[in-house]
Amino acid sequence: MVNKAHKNISPEVHAEIMSRLSAVEQSRHVRVLFAVESGSRAWNMHSPNSDYDVRFIYVHEPSWYWSFKDGRDVIEDLDREADIDLSGWELRKAVRLMMKGNAVIQEWFRSDITYRTDTDFQREMLQLLSLIERRYALTNHFFNISKRIFRERVKDQPAPKLKAYLYTIRPLLQYLWVANQPEQFDHQVILPPISILQLVNENPVPDNVRQEILRLVEEKKAGSETSASLSRPILNSYIEDIIENPTGLNNKPSPAARLSKQAVQESDRFLTRWIMMETTSGSSPG
Repeated sequence: MVNKAHKNISPEVHAEIMSRLSAVEQSRHVRVLFAVESGSRAWNMHSPNSDYDVRFIYVHEPSWYWSFKDGRDVIEDLDREADIDLSGWELRKAVRLMMKGNAVIQEWFRSDITYRTDTDFQREMLQLLSLIERRYALTNHFFNISKRIFRERVKDQPAPKLKAYLYTIRPLLQYLWVANQPEQFDHQVILPPISILQLVNENPVPDNVRQEILRLVEEKKAGSETSASLSRPILNSYIEDIIENPTGLNNKPSPAARLSKQAVQESDRFLTRWIMMETTSGSSPG
């Protein structure tokens, strides 16, 4: 089980997060297999008072899965004083959502701020990911998030919040990144970057738009979560043009999610393997 600090997380905060994860394990009788930072700190656009958004996948003891009635499959633990927000998904829930093309859980595997991971678990999850068709699910997810936030919190607003602008732009750039991948994208474990800085660099963004985005990031890092911004005509025009004139992928109806027989069988084997493992052990299944 890998457990390491990150240069952007203070030793004190890292220790507190690790303690909280251990407390969750003890109080809920689960084992945390994978825990990362998600949200603005992982996306390189956090402000000084941004929360620590810890997201994790956990597994119960085997007896939990034998109940006729499904148990709660989410664990939430919010400490407002410490600005630490823990939220975890039960393993079966996580795998089911991932195999449907859920973009949120795929983003967790792109975070470079890892609090805890079982390397075998992470490798096997990524192997499962390579068995599903993801292009349409990902483009629709990112495109629709960007469109909704832009229309609700940015467009026609005289002073949109910096956070709203950045939460519009980041998924828009992820949408473009996926849309520009080659056809074999669906059959490779290629996940879009989550860092807004990396997305700016890896997309053909016009120079004037690039400068506006970088300026927004710096302003947010120097300000707070609720800092307002003047309306940015350059960004508004860029965002609206893409939303109103999407690439070919979003001009077609999304096909229903399809899982191959192999994907279903591998998912079942994976779940059985990790659920039946002795959950109090820190080792990977042999």
